[in-house]
Amino acid sequence: MTPRPFTILIVSPDRLSLRRLSKFLDVFGYDVRQATDGDKALAAAEAARPDFLIVDGSSGQPADLQLCRAIRRVWPQGYTYALLLSELEGGFDDFLSAPIVFGELLARLRAGARFLEYERRLAEQSGLDCLTGLADKAALTTELHRRSQGAKGTIAWLAVFDLDYFQRIADRLGRAGAQELLRQVAQHVRGRLRRQCQCGPAGAAVRRAEPALHL
Repeated sequence: MTPRPFTILIVSPDRLSLRRLSKFLDVFGYDVRQATDGDKALAAAEAARPDFLIVDGSSGQPADLQLCRAIRRVWPQGYTYALLLSELEGGFDDFLSAPIVFGELLARLRAGARFLEYERRLAEQSGLDCLTGLADKAALTTELHRRSQGAKGTIAWLAVFDLDYFQRIADRLGRAGAQELLRQVAQHVRGRLRRQCQCGPAGAAVRRAEPALHL
């Protein structure tokens, strides 16, 4: 299977720079999205998670750090590597001086890609969904396989939750609202388990089984 190309979101008020940079990165196989301001950038990020965010801070205006944080909050389950076209400021991972040297930009993107791959592998190994704190699909599959092999010393039950009409809710609230709903549901589930089983063997069993909850 061909790996998904990295998605790059470029934010710049300079439309000429947007076109030149987008055309260059497209040649090297990147999926490039453009935005001329913060609102359009956030809308583009909500439509598809960017692996890289390139913000043009060379216009003399302060870099939009709030935009960088907002885009990362939209997709907490995957890191967005942010580059600033100007002097480095807190919140960005790297910077490039203007005018851009395209060879240097490619080198920075390759370095960022190695970082993103490392973050992805760490997330997969943790077994927990970073949005809800509950078991992810990989952990669920592993747990089902382990229990199907007759592992001893565990309670053989599994809780799987499905929210009715969730897609309708997500369409109405937007991605950020839907994610907040999932976080609150997961927190409620964990709280109910702890309150109902605080002590004794049953409580210990629930605490052991809690990581296997899947939302």
